[in-house]
Amino acid sequence: RRSGELPQTNLMLRRLARLSTSRSSPRAARASTMSTSAAKPAVVKFYDSLIPSGNAHKVHLLLHQLEAPSYETIDLDILATPSETRSAEFLAKNPNGRIPTVELADGTFLPESNAILCYLAAGTPMLPDDPVERAQTLQWLFFEQYSHERFVAVLKFWTYWGGLDKKTADEIAAWKT
Repeated sequence: RRSGELPQTNLMLRRLARLSTSRSSPRAARASTMSTSAAKPAVVKFYDSLIPSGNAHKVHLLLHQLEAPSYETIDLDILATPSETRSAEFLAKNPNGRIPTVELADGTFLPESNAILCYLAAGTPMLPDDPVERAQTLQWLFFEQYSHERFVAVLKFWTYWGGLDKKTADEIAAWKT
């Protein structure tokens, strides 16, 4: 790859798959005592939105790329009043009240798309083991989530479901900063 060139999406997905989990958490400490051939718990439920979500879509894409076993998708109505992601039942799964969230076979709930991607990718041939290349993949994830997604997703939501026509010039200007 030439210096400064952004990697292709497929390369990013391959790199995501090899991220290793942190050894500082109790779960990671338990995992580090397991045989390296032990399989990690699979996704059994995928909490998604009735309206299209780019963050959920990228997790579905990686699950497909990894040929993951089938899982149940539960579509939540985030436009309901109150949103189904704000119900006591869902908040017990994800206190942030956002999608995507996955439930693993061991009963663990894992929210946040990039955290889910890192979990799924760990131990697969999708990412190089090289720390610099792994850091470059994380750099892309951070860029996508904080410098790109917030503008695209917010505008899409306002345009299709959130009443962009009702926003004031000041509200739109504040969003752009």
